[in-house]
Amino acid sequence: MASAEATYADPSALLKLYVHQPESVAMNAWRARTKGALAVTHHGRVEIINGICLAAFRRDITAEALSDSLSSFEEDFAEGRYIQADLLWRPRCSRSTEASP
Repeated sequence: MASAEATYADPSALLKLYVHQPESVAMNAWRARTKGALAVTHHGRVEIINGICLAAFRRDITAEALSDSLSSFEEDFAEGRYIQADLLWRPRCSRSTEASP
């Protein structure tokens, strides 16, 4: 069983939970199996909100679906399915470079 605390989920993957895309079914199945809160950075949170709004702008979703998706996303934070992660990007990037072969 996957643990959310030890898992990084890219915001573009999480967006599939709020805007129907070809991989949405698989993403929903993965999230159902992954227990605990997923960490989302401030940048990731903005990216997901932007993706939802972009789908509405492109008319991929209706105004009602836009409202529902944004509400669901905020509810997921309020209910503890996500936690706001504070990640210092520069130190993380320099450490990942040091670890590269």
